[in-house]
Amino acid sequence: MRAPRRMVRAMSPRLVAALAVLLVACPSEEEPPPEPLKVLVFSQTQGFRHLSIPTAVAAMERVAEVQGWELQATESTELFRDGLLDEFDVVAFVLTTGDVLTDDQQRAFENYIRTGGGYVGVHSASDTEYDWGWYGDLVGAYFRDHLPLPVERTVTVADRAHPASAHLPERWTRTDEWYAFQTDPREHAHVLMSLQDGVMGDHPLAWCQDYQGGRSFYTALGHTEASWAEDAFLTHVQEGVRWAAGRVEGDCEAARSDVFEKQVLDADVTSPMKLEVADDGRVWFIERFGALKVHDPLTGDTTVVGEVPVATDFEDGLIGFLLDRDFVATGVVYVYYSAAEAVENRLSRFEVLDDRLDLDSEQVLLTIPTQRDSCCHTGGGMAWDDDGLLYLATGDNSNPHRILYAPIDAGSRVDDARRTSANTRDLRGKILRVAPTAAGYDIPPDNLFAGPEDGAPEIYVMGTRNPFTLSVDGPTGTVYWGEVGPDAFEDDDDLGPRGYDEFNRTNVAANMGWPLCIADNQPYQAYDYATETTAGAFDCAAPVNDSEHSTGATDLPPATPAWLWYPYGVAVDHPELGTSLGRMAVMGPRYRSTGAFADLPAYYDGAVFIADWMNEWIKVVKLDEDGEVLDIHPFASAVPMLKPMGIDVGPDGRLYFIEFGTLWGPNDEAQIVRLEYRGPAR
Repeated sequence: MRAPRRMVRAMSPRLVAALAVLLVACPSEEEPPPEPLKVLVFSQTQGFRHLSIPTAVAAMERVAEVQGWELQATESTELFRDGLLDEFDVVAFVLTTGDVLTDDQQRAFENYIRTGGGYVGVHSASDTEYDWGWYGDLVGAYFRDHLPLPVERTVTVADRAHPASAHLPERWTRTDEWYAFQTDPREHAHVLMSLQDGVMGDHPLAWCQDYQGGRSFYTALGHTEASWAEDAFLTHVQEGVRWAAGRVEGDCEAARSDVFEKQVLDADVTSPMKLEVADDGRVWFIERFGALKVHDPLTGDTTVVGEVPVATDFEDGLIGFLLDRDFVATGVVYVYYSAAEAVENRLSRFEVLDDRLDLDSEQVLLTIPTQRDSCCHTGGGMAWDDDGLLYLATGDNSNPHRILYAPIDAGSRVDDARRTSANTRDLRGKILRVAPTAAGYDIPPDNLFAGPEDGAPEIYVMGTRNPFTLSVDGPTGTVYWGEVGPDAFEDDDDLGPRGYDEFNRTNVAANMGWPLCIADNQPYQAYDYATETTAGAFDCAAPVNDSEHSTGATDLPPATPAWLWYPYGVAVDHPELGTSLGRMAVMGPRYRSTGAFADLPAYYDGAVFIADWMNEWIKVVKLDEDGEVLDIHPFASAVPMLKPMGIDVGPDGRLYFIEFGTLWGPNDEAQIVRLEYRGPAR
């Protein structure tokens, strides 16, 4: 009988640990070898019948022979009874279809799973028992449809730690019948691999989950007879069986959306803009109207540390914030704000003494010119790298409302972003990089311009529009930022491409091309608003800024294509980003484990978090071994997000972020939150 072994798997971890101590205290002379794995392969069909069933069963029998399993293959339902199912460690539904079990047999199978049994579903196992909702939850999702014929596609293997996918390449090209499902299994299952392409977008293909005391593994692959001769596919199924039997371990919680919970730290906030978590665990944040606050998660108290006098025209205010790298010892903070007494923005350093901001300690590092006659784009993203260099993102300070394409109207300064973003001597529309010193700052090597005759030495990246959020990955020195783009809904022959938001990254000085180019270097037209004619498209490979409003060089560095980009409507180039009626790209951190108990699962180590303020989602970008995009998928989608921004990783390994609320301005819904991982292992 197999029931006693499954009962041990179903015990609480504390009881299992206690039993382990007793076994160590009273060791046997020789530990007996594990019993052979017993597998029931069930392949009855009451709908479409795959011609590959005999091939699949024969392949499973060969695997069992090599692995030393005891395997029984059947199309009969007679074994689906209490007591008889207990003889098996795993029941595998291989290419089943339709309504195959009676009500009594269904109850027996439910009891089997609830007492620790293992389930494996292959391909059309998801096209089975549509009227039995429990089974659909066990599988993870029901089949919806598929592409007309088996075709070659490249599978993205996001989890290469789980035994069922660890042997596979990051990108696995193979021919199969590609399923789409009625629901997204990511809500309650951990996805191992998916299709991520322009045809099917983000389509999970294999996943696993702990389910009501048992284990469930499903793979949508295996339609063709040729599949069952592939060593890689057979190993995939084999290790899925062994995991479902509890013979090998594998994390099947990490990518589930239902294992995260939002904890509100402070709901009494007004227009919070940026937050930073100090090494002592306290959460420091700024509000646009000038307040600097600190929240202590241990006491639940929030303290107003000070008020910076700011102008709040349009998008101005207290908009950038950074703790000193050794803040707990130094008490130094850096802020980027719109000065109240002068028409300028400032990057300043202040001291905080006994949780009080000393306004008299201000040291202005940088003064950024601005105009407040017309809206918008102040920027404000700030971050450190591991070498102590400070990065500050500034917006193009141009009016986005009159011209929805590239603002290049030479007849109006505020409608010509060439005077800022494409101006090599203007600090707006840039990412600046400096090395703060006691006296001010030094210019690090390898910024964009070799000398002041070429451009402002503080410029690291030029050609940005509104890089509102920014982060730096310490180990690689890569700068990541979210670029909020223009609002045109469609391409125009005279003006150029429609609007795109971008997620960008670089580890070298660069020109991102705005306002001459956008997205994957789509050029705007050199449109003359006075004559209503165009001189043709800008050259992104050799851009020229001949605007009379620019004080910098005419010849600009080549434009760098965006990393990820998406328009209003369907994100055709990156379908994993979905469909947007509104857009506002928010960059989060690249996650690095802190070694703390509350760290996210190891699955996320090295992943990049991105968000969209308007669409209220956070997504995970998994990178391959070369640092290129491997997989983009939803993150914590079961947790409601209300305009997320300001994402930071605390020393405890948790994600902290701001929920801004529904409107641009004070919102009753605004709050500071922390995301808790609540997986069963925690």
